[in-house]
Amino acid sequence: MLRPPRRSSTWAGRILACLSPQHQPAPQRPLQSLEGVDGTDGASLVDRKALTTHTSRVMTDNAETASICSAYTENAERLQMDWYPFTVEEQAQLLRSWKAIESQKQAIGCDIYEMIFNQCPEARKLFPKMKFVQSKPDKKSCEFAFQAMRFIQVIEGAVMSLDDLPALNPILDNLGRRHGKLEINGKFRTYYWSTFLECCICILRKMLTNCRKYPDKEIDSTIILWRYLLRDMMKKIKSGYDADISNRMQSLAMEENRTRLLPSIRKESYTSDSGAQRIEWM
Repeated sequence: MLRPPRRSSTWAGRILACLSPQHQPAPQRPLQSLEGVDGTDGASLVDRKALTTHTSRVMTDNAETASICSAYTENAERLQMDWYPFTVEEQAQLLRSWKAIESQKQAIGCDIYEMIFNQCPEARKLFPKMKFVQSKPDKKSCEFAFQAMRFIQVIEGAVMSLDDLPALNPILDNLGRRHGKLEINGKFRTYYWSTFLECCICILRKMLTNCRKYPDKEIDSTIILWRYLLRDMMKKIKSGYDADISNRMQSLAMEENRTRLLPSIRKESYTSDSGAQRIEWM
């Protein structure tokens, strides 16, 4: 006659414990025998619990990964759509204001640069070829006029692309990445971005105020539109700048790790006085 399993009373107690109100199983999952399942004498229950825990963790990780991917996708889409949505009337107003002062665009660029240098004298280090007379830029120099025109042409390009501003993204991104090189050399400061923006707004207001072709009643509303446009331009340029800095820092870190993993190189040298061979480790 077969003996009943010795631990039957123990397992019966566990079954009763599981049937208590705080451990009641869900109705859709009927209670199964805990003993003798697959010949494991209840071990399969532990396996199922472990599997359930693992599955729950995997599902949680997958959910977090999906959330991160979704956030990344939304951020990428936002970066493509974060230009201020100018209406047709606002586009026409900006274009009218530019046409009113377009003939003075070189003077506008020069005045903007001069104001930047007055606000941030240390920014002169960015232009080593530019001449300065008594701490002021020489407006007659070719280098100053060239830099001023190149800067104002970027603004002009934005005004001419008001109906398709995302088309400027590659140009502004590249401009920002070029400024990233100056950061590595210790010449560029991040507060220059806000300085550029405020100097542009100040000079544009001055030019429109002095322009007889443009009505005074529209100046305030026009300057607000200019601020929207220039703000988004600076954001795009700064995005390229930040991306370049990040890429450079990652490259430097990878190069440092690669150098750290290389074996030491033995270098042989000879002393000049005794002539004895000396081994140095690099």
